Amino acid sequence: MRKKYVVLNLLTAWGGQAVIVIFNFILRMLFVKYLSIEYLGMNGLFSNILSLLSLAEMGIGAAIIYSLYEPLAKNEVTVVQAFMNFYKKAYWIIGSVILLAGSAFIPFLDWFIIDGTQIQGFKIIYFLFVLDTSISYFFSYKASLIIANQKSFIVSIYANSVKLVKIIVSMIVISIWQNYFGYLILQMAFTLLENVLISYKADKMYPFLKEKRGKALSVEQKAQIKKNTMAMLFHRIGNIVVNGTDNLILSKFVSMVSVGLLSNYNMVLNGLHTLMGQVFVAFTAGVGNYVVTEEKNQQRQLFWQMFFLNFWLYGTCSVGLFCLFNPFIVLWIGEEYTFSKSIVFLMVLNFFLTGMRKTVLTFRDAMGLFWHDRYKAFIEAVLNLLISLLLVKRIGIAGVFLGTIISTVITCFWIEPYILFRYGLKEKIRRYFKYYGYYFVLTVAAGMIGDYLCNCIEGNDIKSFVGKVLICIIVCQLFFLIGCVPVKSTDIIVEKIKQGIKTRNKRK
Repeated sequence: MRKKYVVLNLLTAWGGQAVIVIFNFILRMLFVKYLSIEYLGMNGLFSNILSLLSLAEMGIGAAIIYSLYEPLAKNEVTVVQAFMNFYKKAYWIIGSVILLAGSAFIPFLDWFIIDGTQIQGFKIIYFLFVLDTSISYFFSYKASLIIANQKSFIVSIYANSVKLVKIIVSMIVISIWQNYFGYLILQMAFTLLENVLISYKADKMYPFLKEKRGKALSVEQKAQIKKNTMAMLFHRIGNIVVNGTDNLILSKFVSMVSVGLLSNYNMVLNGLHTLMGQVFVAFTAGVGNYVVTEEKNQQRQLFWQMFFLNFWLYGTCSVGLFCLFNPFIVLWIGEEYTFSKSIVFLMVLNFFLTGMRKTVLTFRDAMGLFWHDRYKAFIEAVLNLLISLLLVKRIGIAGVFLGTIISTVITCFWIEPYILFRYGLKEKIRRYFKYYGYYFVLTVAAGMIGDYLCNCIEGNDIKSFVGKVLICIIVCQLFFLIGCVPVKSTDIIVEKIKQGIKTRNKRK
């Protein structure tokens, strides 16, 4: 049953997200055509500000989802009900705090825009962003129960269906009326619709959610949630400062136009992160169930299989991005929207370092190991902010990415796996760094050869781009197939594939 849910979660998430990503690219083309690039920059700036305000969530969602794994596995309905009642109250408070705190931030918006703006009513635009974010908290907590119960495919179907309709309607609004305010109001309306529909589905699946009376959490359970929430707050601070301040720094020290250019690259990066991340989202609840029900040796075996898959996905994407990022931007919206190759390299390196953490973080969340590395996130945040501010004044945009990369290597790169292996998997960490280094060398080698071969193809039309895509795919798969033969994780995966084929043949 666990494998069935993982496959369902993955297929629905990937299929739906792939369609969403494609339509989002079309929407961005219309955005660039009918609205100024300043709107793109403002989109990125306000999204970063709202990510800072999301600190009000404090990580309580992750703490409660972890707490749900065991009672769900044991079918303890009253315990689940108690957690969800607590979750509901917490999220309504959080949504209200974000609305009030976000509104209070309005008088200070001018400080973040170094060269001013020609956009009229930008403070009203910001308030619509605040309203959209706060609304999302009032119903979204119920989706977490469905996901924790290994049925995230249900949430994916509802969420992706609403998102697709939203994008199509937004395309019509931008093309016909060229109205940014109308576009933002649509975002807010569809956010509300998505959460209401998922909430309704959760009520149908779990009728006890509608019961007003229920068992209260014990003192011990509240203490555990408080402990994990405090730990997750540090992690959220680190994550938001590292990933949510780039546009603020660029807007303040470079220009709003640079934020607009970066938003196009970020759209591609975020789309890939989302697609690849769906793999680990599909696995997370299953890993949580695995941790509760299986022995350590089986947990370790699952980790190495997922880490190999992690490398294959992010290694392939990183090579493709390095070779194809600028050709894609040129083909998509024009050469004037591109950055230099050196900046692209830094973007891709940051993408790889972030992506290769997915397996470790999935197991950390499933095992509830939030407390042990809580100070890591704070140190990472301070380092990232200081280095980025120092370097952006000297080397511009590249300094922001270098700040993120350096802070990641000093902290997350080694602390996160150390905590997981010491307190979770209880295995020596040497094997992890050995595999990581080997995977990194394979990715760099494939990227260098792929880029050289791609540069041999001239032109910026669709035909030449398709040729470059094929080169990247062939080079990556050849390098990874040949290079990963010595890795033990491949033997395990191959053996499982053979077992699956034998089982299917017996059924036939």
